[in-house]
Amino acid sequence: MEHEGDLERFLIHSAEKMGIALTGIQSAQFMRYLSQLLHWNRTINLTSISNPREIVIKHFIDSLIPISTIPFPHQAQLVDVGTGAGFPGIPLKIVRSDLRVKLIEPNKKKCSFLSALIGTLKLADVEVFSGTIQEYAARSDASAQVITARALRLDEMQPELVSLALPAGKIVLYRTEPLALPDLPAELAIETQQKFELPEDAGERVITVLSAENKPGCSTWNSQS
Repeated sequence: MEHEGDLERFLIHSAEKMGIALTGIQSAQFMRYLSQLLHWNRTINLTSISNPREIVIKHFIDSLIPISTIPFPHQAQLVDVGTGAGFPGIPLKIVRSDLRVKLIEPNKKKCSFLSALIGTLKLADVEVFSGTIQEYAARSDASAQVITARALRLDEMQPELVSLALPAGKIVLYRTEPLALPDLPAELAIETQQKFELPEDAGERVITVLSAENKPGCSTWNSQS
């Protein structure tokens, strides 16, 4: 394994290139995250990536891309759908500690990892929901200002995304290619789409921000952070 100090410096430098200045506490949290991920991955299939440097690029840095371009509202309720090993919800929470995060994950073993990780990283205002997006959306208190989805297809969760979004809520999709207008459900509108290059030629990421077009009161975000 690459020396932890080198990995931490690489993480900090990569984040800086995105306009994100990590504190010493935050970079240390990411290194503990990496350690826990590698440890648990020996017995639970959390990620197919085993190289620590690739994890930094394809999980940590990739998760943080929207932070540099999207003005997340201060203390926003963020719901991360199909979070798996916590991506992008936990990296976003590490950098934006004010966010109130709910991690939606149907796999109980992954939920056990997430619960342990939250305790290890001492993260406040983070909850794990063991179930599907459909089960979460059926709750009477289910809502969100920000919904993130990195591993699921839009057509697998579109009705629930629309019902969860608050009047001014946004849906942030992590994609490998732009979303074409013919593929967009009538209830949703594209606000922005941006393409990003991951470090070390690790690929491209497209961030697509949607709003529930037909819900009353929709507007662009105003940054309060």
